[in-house]
Amino acid sequence: MPASRKPLPKEGFQPFSPEAQNAFEKCEFALLASLAYPYFSKTQLQAGADLMNVFFVFDEYTDVENEIVVAQLGIEIMDGLRNPHKCCNIKGGSILRKMAAEFWANTMSIATPSC
Repeated sequence: MPASRKPLPKEGFQPFSPEAQNAFEKCEFALLASLAYPYFSKTQLQAGADLMNVFFVFDEYTDVENEIVVAQLGIEIMDGLRNPHKCCNIKGGSILRKMAAEFWANTMSIATPSC
């Protein structure tokens, strides 16, 4: 039986203005993941789609920020990936940190060791 994971709720984080959020929710990240990873299982594809959500939000945020803010956003994402259970308890933490943490907390159950 394949491992299961809970997908990120696209509408749950609300990382954008209402107009931009509406456009974001229309994105076909699952389709993009299936085209990028055609041999993945459904569970793996959901993880790929969730990761693309994180990448998309990071890309949108960094398009309008300077290098200092972008570096801080990168640090926050890495903290979320390294400490997924700790950082979700941080009050006032960034949306990107929380998205990365929730992505990795959900994906650990299907992740395999790499070299």
